[in-house]
Amino acid sequence: MRIISPTVLELTYVNTESSGALPTTWSFVDANGNATLPAVDRFVVAVDQQTVPVLEVGFRRWALSAPVVRDLRIGNALYLRLATPISEGAAVSVTNPAQDVWPSSQRYASVADPMRWSPAVHVNHEGYLPDLPKKAMVGYYLGSLGELGLPSSTFQVIDDTGAAAFSGTLSIRAEQGSNAAVLPYQKVCQADFSALTIPGRYRLVVPGLGVSLPFRIDAGVAADYARAYALGLYHKRCGSDNALPFTRFEHGLCHASPVQLPTMDAVYALTNSFIAGTGSVSDAYQIAQALTSVASSLYPFVFSAPFDAHGGHHDAGDYSRYTVDNALFVHGLIFAADCFPGASSLDNLGLPESGDGVGDLLQLAKWEADYLCRMQDADGGFFSRTYPRDVR
Repeated sequence: MRIISPTVLELTYVNTESSGALPTTWSFVDANGNATLPAVDRFVVAVDQQTVPVLEVGFRRWALSAPVVRDLRIGNALYLRLATPISEGAAVSVTNPAQDVWPSSQRYASVADPMRWSPAVHVNHEGYLPDLPKKAMVGYYLGSLGELGLPSSTFQVIDDTGAAAFSGTLSIRAEQGSNAAVLPYQKVCQADFSALTIPGRYRLVVPGLGVSLPFRIDAGVAADYARAYALGLYHKRCGSDNALPFTRFEHGLCHASPVQLPTMDAVYALTNSFIAGTGSVSDAYQIAQALTSVASSLYPFVFSAPFDAHGGHHDAGDYSRYTVDNALFVHGLIFAADCFPGASSLDNLGLPESGDGVGDLLQLAKWEADYLCRMQDADGGFFSRTYPRDVR
């Protein structure tokens, strides 16, 4: 159980599917998606052993995780809105005397510690650079009860000793541009502490909600961002292995075999059917012959034998590599190396090439550019992508 605010409690329970259907426990939603919540009198809330009435009950359900294939963990939360606020330091417990929501062996209790961690206070966990803007968001979704109303309009940033380093006023940061029937994120507030530039380790406090996770203000935070970005790209590197000490998520050499160009042979029937389904669209302005198969290409392949096309980086959703995206990626890296002071000389991002005297951004760009060069046909044109032959 978490005390979200002085008048809102969150009771959570994790379950899973029941034979491929919705869970049979904590299933407070009917077949039409409507809430079928327990009545307020099904819960007894005790604050320092004094009963506090429950005014409203809300419910939220979400996919919590799937740590193993088809091992779905479903998160469920009941929200209880109380008639009177909970005082700081009070001991709070919730029971279900009828045991029709949870058994007696299941216990929900907590203490209203003013320094408790709050899921409603959202800071950048990596940290902030001293001279750049520093903003945090405050808000929480209560499922069928809607958005959390904040109990305070002020905030503080405290250091490791608990001393206040900065104080400010929350400002509304409502989401704009949504066409939803019920506009989301309309009660989210922003805490701006950009004026705090002293390096250190801090937490953000909102009275009544609690505190954020710790964060740093430090010039070295920029290096963390660069390192995380480089590591992410290393994990997507194609035509190579991923190995220690660069990552603990290891795999052997991948996609190093020669690639094949599609023909009208039966083995490429899936490819040709895909082309036929997407290339035969008739548009009034289109006077070229329709691309309905490899054989109908206006600019046929010059290469015919399998060729080396290793390198590049896997696409976000699969193992394919797309020439246009690859070219934009090279541009982005070179643009960063040219425009950000010192970026071109970074040679310590934890890549296999690090420490060789050549900037890591340039090394990443070269890995991609070498792949693009291999994807050029003899007539100067470029192949559009490499992807698994037997899937679309």
